[in-house]
Amino acid sequence: MSRLVVLGVGMLNCLLLISAGQAEQKVVDSESNSAAEWPQSSEQLLKLLRERDKDFEKRSIEVEQRWTERISPKAQIANRSFIAIKFGNLVPKLPPKEDVPKDYDQSHRVHYKLIVQGAEVTLGIIGEQEKILHPEYNWSLNDGHLWSTVGGEERSYSPQTKSLHLFGPPKFAGQLRGFQRRFEWGCGYGVAKWIQSIDAMELKDGRLNIKGSSQLFEGDDSQFEMVLNQDLIVRSILVKVPSKPNGFDVYFVGTVGTQRGENHLPIAKRGHYQRILQPEGKPESVYEEFDIVFIKASAPLSDEEYKKQTEINPPPGTTTIEMRKRR
Repeated sequence: MSRLVVLGVGMLNCLLLISAGQAEQKVVDSESNSAAEWPQSSEQLLKLLRERDKDFEKRSIEVEQRWTERISPKAQIANRSFIAIKFGNLVPKLPPKEDVPKDYDQSHRVHYKLIVQGAEVTLGIIGEQEKILHPEYNWSLNDGHLWSTVGGEERSYSPQTKSLHLFGPPKFAGQLRGFQRRFEWGCGYGVAKWIQSIDAMELKDGRLNIKGSSQLFEGDDSQFEMVLNQDLIVRSILVKVPSKPNGFDVYFVGTVGTQRGENHLPIAKRGHYQRILQPEGKPESVYEEFDIVFIKASAPLSDEEYKKQTEINPPPGTTTIEMRKRR
């Protein structure tokens, strides 16, 4: 059983990247509890975290995922020609040079809806909130797209393409679970299900610093460091997953702000997510980076409403695409 011990978490504090929200965070989290008010053992803490995560189940949690990507129309045109030549297809006609936009930055604010109950995960795309500058050079979202593992079968349906993808039994480390982690951690909860053990805890400056082992993927032996505030909101978490052949796949989330609702426990207003690749002997690189902004949480859903919001019932004429053999 782990008691409060000394633990170094300077790396986590250095990685809290959302500077815009730091002043707000200091105000909201200025109250500090004495050691007697905090969980005194790893078992007690894990139990409280699980109870907190459970409170957000069977609700509709709405978030925005925000990021900016660099778009290069010239590079896209060149790549299309290369692919066509490589596979012996007709090379597409090149547009006039004056019609090709210069490289530009495209901002995204994608509104999602996440519903979790136990191992069942449902993710819905409500829509892109930013104007797409040049749609012909940018990927498009399927507004209304629903992706779910309810019923023990992973399926996704797009009303825009009128297609249903069948993936088979849900995978522990599937892409949908990755979205779940990103959005839940970005809102400051949802960590307990990934924790294998808590090995050390230290109360410092009104925060509880934690270290232990976790499992994000089947068979991995990852380690985590985490900081909680007095509401047990995850203020930062860093997970290092060993990668093949050597090195680490690092997942980091830092959060700021506190949203207190009448029908749900306190939740982080905003989170910053990074996936960092650390190959042995080579420079590390940021593979993914997003801001996660909490929008709202519904009251607990009734069984009828849960079924209505998670059920996929494609209309006649839907194209079914079998993906099970490809996984």
